[in-house]
Amino acid sequence: MRIFFQNIIKYITFFFIKILRSATLKFDKKISLNLSKLNWSSKIYSKGLEVTTTVGCAMMCEYCPQDNYKKSGVNFPRALSFDLFKKAIENVDASVKIHWTGFSEPLHCKEFPEMSDYANKKGHKQHISTTLFGRENSKNFLINEGVFDDVVLHLPDNQNLMKLKVNEDYVAYLEKVVINFSKKIHKKKFQIMVIGENFQKDIKLKIDDLLSQNVISKSNLYIRRHLVTRAGQVEEKKGFQRNPLKYSCDNQSKNDLYYCSYGRLNKSVMLTNGDLALCCNDYSIEHNVGSLIQNNLSELYKHEKLFSDDIFIKGEMPLCKRCEFYQKL
Repeated sequence: MRIFFQNIIKYITFFFIKILRSATLKFDKKISLNLSKLNWSSKIYSKGLEVTTTVGCAMMCEYCPQDNYKKSGVNFPRALSFDLFKKAIENVDASVKIHWTGFSEPLHCKEFPEMSDYANKKGHKQHISTTLFGRENSKNFLINEGVFDDVVLHLPDNQNLMKLKVNEDYVAYLEKVVINFSKKIHKKKFQIMVIGENFQKDIKLKIDDLLSQNVISKSNLYIRRHLVTRAGQVEEKKGFQRNPLKYSCDNQSKNDLYYCSYGRLNKSVMLTNGDLALCCNDYSIEHNVGSLIQNNLSELYKHEKLFSDDIFIKGEMPLCKRCEFYQKL
């Protein structure tokens, strides 16, 4: 029912925008920018800041263009430092949710606990997406603290698409984490996810055990069988569906108006040097939004550089043209 009414509101919104554009096209940049900040499908990804804590990720998942990120970040600091994070977060309003995800595993970073604790003291809500593989101090922080508002556990699959070795210690730690978050996080904000046909066999056994004990419910589980192309950087894989959105840059007309239907223009990714990549699909760092050390996030989210000309709104942005979420109105 919620989705039904959401689609009605979306339809009405777009209908009135089209009427406005039939009268004048002078508001196109503002329309495109604001539509590109709306996410119609997920409350988790409301206005926020994704944070990448390292250059490179040990998981090397086959559905992640990690090699492109490592090449683009070759001159960045290998890991985000606590000192740099404190400087950057001073330019972020407390109403902005911090998303510990981005282009790598957050628990790989030695100073992740200090950074997360600092963000919490400054009043930021926090989301984390983690494979549960990383440094011991970061793993301990995860099960001993209650600073997270939303949690996604991104776990290994049964086809070894995620290159993480599952052993008894990993399964035991997974159980502790699940029990901890099942008590602290509302079930609608706690997701146990796999990208692939199913969870790795030992993990599936543990999940089935936790289901039988009513520690979690099936509503916590998400088996994702579609691929996001990451702006054309992920190759098609057998057994996966492509994202149902179709590319819309093929048949363009003069008055077409383009926007990000993924709603990512107020969810940039902070890199280990404090710069912002455009969004979570920009693994090659093709568009640098600006430095969060030198600028306030609210100013950067005006995207004056991106909208300095008509390239984005006319469907000609090179990075976005490869992305299925780049749509015309």
